[in-house]
Amino acid sequence: SPNPKIRKSPMSGGGGGGGAPLGRERSSSEAFLPNPRALNPNMSALRKSKSKRKGKKAPKKSQGLIGSIVMPEAGSTPEMVYMMLTVNLCCILLTFTEPASYESYAVVALLNLALVSALVRRPEGAAAGEAEAEVMVVGRGDGDLFGDDESVDSMDVGRGAADMVDAGKSIPRIENETLSSGESAAMPSFGKADHTLYPLRTVGYKQHKKKAPGGEPLYELIALDVFKTPQRVDGIHQYVNFPTEGVLDTKHPEVPSLFVVNCQFPREKQNVFAEGDGPGASVVFYFAIKQSTIDSLHSDTPSPMVKLFSEWCRIAPDDPTFRARFKAMGFIDKIERFGLPYMCSKYNGKPVLIKKTGTVHRGPNNAYIEMDVNIHNFSYPCRQALTSTLKPMFKEMIMRVGFVIEGQDDSELPECLLGNAELRGLDLDKSTELDPWNE
Repeated sequence: SPNPKIRKSPMSGGGGGGGAPLGRERSSSEAFLPNPRALNPNMSALRKSKSKRKGKKAPKKSQGLIGSIVMPEAGSTPEMVYMMLTVNLCCILLTFTEPASYESYAVVALLNLALVSALVRRPEGAAAGEAEAEVMVVGRGDGDLFGDDESVDSMDVGRGAADMVDAGKSIPRIENETLSSGESAAMPSFGKADHTLYPLRTVGYKQHKKKAPGGEPLYELIALDVFKTPQRVDGIHQYVNFPTEGVLDTKHPEVPSLFVVNCQFPREKQNVFAEGDGPGASVVFYFAIKQSTIDSLHSDTPSPMVKLFSEWCRIAPDDPTFRARFKAMGFIDKIERFGLPYMCSKYNGKPVLIKKTGTVHRGPNNAYIEMDVNIHNFSYPCRQALTSTLKPMFKEMIMRVGFVIEGQDDSELPECLLGNAELRGLDLDKSTELDPWNE
């Protein structure tokens, strides 16, 4: 295989079935959306530094006996023992006070809360205490390409253009496909979704709380990938050649030509003790800016959402508060036919603000912005619902996904989608494998 780091499953089809792949090889003459490693093959000024970037660790070996006791799997005997010990401890403390007073109950409740909090938060502390991973940082002599802060992970040293995979080859594009009750898709596919099906905030939302369909999205969906990964992968731009053909230059210092969203899903059953960086899948959306958005961007009176998005692109990389206004919406079509729990149906289509789980990467020459959404770090109930309840049914589902920057004041409304997509018949466990750790 010319690329030993990318292995295709039989279901991935290599991007076939729907026509030619949207990604392509880069030529050395392309100044737009350059491949850093192709332009800088020697990397002579690399120097080592330390970084705590998550998702860059090599896959861990089996836990063994001690690991299974300290970090038990969901529903396992050690987990049940821990829970029983907590309950018994509370009961024993109650017997120390006769007669029991409100103060004693308060102490027991606080102790119980502290124990549960310690168990839930333990993975974060364990992760923080791990040895820092080494990365390679470009020296100032090569700073024109990446900027002063740009870093390249140590896994990528020596990785050239031939080692990267072209975008849009892992899943075909099929428009207007439907699935009847109980039917699974012949193969995973994606297509354009109807933007009028997304309820968005309107002017005066703070007063009347009313939503309505917005205008056309600012960006057009041009490709989509689904990669199975041994661990969560940050910065998908390091391993994938983003699409370039037909992509317009914004000629703007902040707003990129490509907007890429890398949604990082866990694939295995979750438990409250898990670190959250285990086997996963990256669903990657590639959006190209529209000419109408560029025209509004350079006009004297840009639309409220174009103006807000321009501000987000400028501020979000360095401001977590402003970055947290990025919202994702997911709809399961005809959800009632799957017999899902009430809470799943209740939250179908509800927007989710990506606060502490979002990371922004800006490309050289402002060619792209990549937004990484770390679903591994979502709340435990959400992760459990995704992996145990919804994932087995993905093959029978049609899902609509949309992304928007939250408008708050009337000057930022009405809201408008950045981009949206429709996904059908996904099978995260049988998607194209992307393994940056495989030497």
